[in-house]
Amino acid sequence: MLRKFSFWIFAFGLLTSFVAEMSAQAPAPAPTPTPAKIAGIITAKLVTGTVTVQDNVTKTPRPLQEKDQVQVGDTVITGKSRNSGVVLVFSNGATVTLKADSELNIQEFLQEEWNTSLNVAEMTAEPSASTTNLHLARGELIGTVAKLNKEKGSSFNVQTPVGAAGIRGTTFRVVFRPDPANPGHYTFSVSKPEGNVDVTLQGGTGTISAPVSVADNREIVVDVQGTVNATTGQITVTAPPQIVTQAIPPATAAIISTAAVQAVQASQDVVIPTPPPTPPTPTTPTTPTPPTTTDTTPTTPTPTTPTPPPPAPPAPSEVQAPPRTTSGAGS
Repeated sequence: MLRKFSFWIFAFGLLTSFVAEMSAQAPAPAPTPTPAKIAGIITAKLVTGTVTVQDNVTKTPRPLQEKDQVQVGDTVITGKSRNSGVVLVFSNGATVTLKADSELNIQEFLQEEWNTSLNVAEMTAEPSASTTNLHLARGELIGTVAKLNKEKGSSFNVQTPVGAAGIRGTTFRVVFRPDPANPGHYTFSVSKPEGNVDVTLQGGTGTISAPVSVADNREIVVDVQGTVNATTGQITVTAPPQIVTQAIPPATAAIISTAAVQAVQASQDVVIPTPPPTPPTPTTPTTPTPPTTTDTTPTTPTPTTPTPPPPAPPAPSEVQAPPRTTSGAGS
């Protein structure tokens, strides 16, 4: 009985060791690949008055026409006349209405690949995760952003020389202009009828404040004092900004409402095609190693010279014994 019990204990231990070893040798599951992001598509709609676009390389402006595509890195500039403006329709479902006397740079717009054509007017949420960064150098814009897929890392940000607004699924208005009645002062405001907007501000020492959330039907108005670099156009804040939070004025609410209607109209006939498949990453061909060859040429043996035997040691010399002398008798 004791032998059987000892045998089963030994067998169980052996099985446990085998399972543990096999588990250690099992390959780890392959990580889920991250979908590739490509450049999104931006279409110009409802172009009125004077509107130009220029790239960041040549800096040469050209007229922006209806249904033109705007590329990442381009800057869209609207004329000073009140009727100048454009609606930019993004392939993630967002729209940006740029008002008169404005300058907007498309710093970044990346979107995960989509596998079907997209009708922007029918979108209730973005079709794939995206990253959008815009820079409003001056002027006014009203944006409508479809519900961002923030769980997958989507973001939509509008920056100005003195502050930024992070948008998460809402309608909003951003204004940045110099104060004509107060030289050296600038007005930065963010209005939000609904949704989520976080505002960050450049402090008096160049620091960035913690994000401030703007409540529904409220706006934040910031008076900023600073100096402008004549070469770069950058503004250095020289005093702490003065911040006021207030209800959205009726005139501002009317502007946002009108722009939202225009954005819907602009999106009606915008269909985003399916992007071409991303070509596979080329691999560097490896140079094959030539096979090792064995030289089969017969070799001629090298004659060896026999080594002479060492000389024999000299034979020992014989020593002759002295002759014997005999004395005569009777001596």
